[in-house]
Amino acid sequence: MIPNLDSEIGISVYSTTFPGIGGKIRVVPEDFIVTEIISDKTKNSVSDQEGYAVYKLKKKKIDTNHALSGIFKKKAFD
Repeated sequence: MIPNLDSEIGISVYSTTFPGIGGKIRVVPEDFIVTEIISDKTKNSVSDQEGYAVYKLKKKKIDTNHALSGIFKKKAFD
């Protein structure tokens, strides 16, 4: 069964059907921290005058796909 939240962002199947090994990847959200590093080439292409918008996203207890889905939905109603 695919959770409604996953279905809403286009996930219709999972690639595995086994239940897993019962381990825990993380116990608390702080167990998993990722910092993305922007390359110098990318940094140099960003300016106040032209280029691409760069945003910093801090999220907790939500994966990137679901976070972006929420942002896109919110933006659609603004």
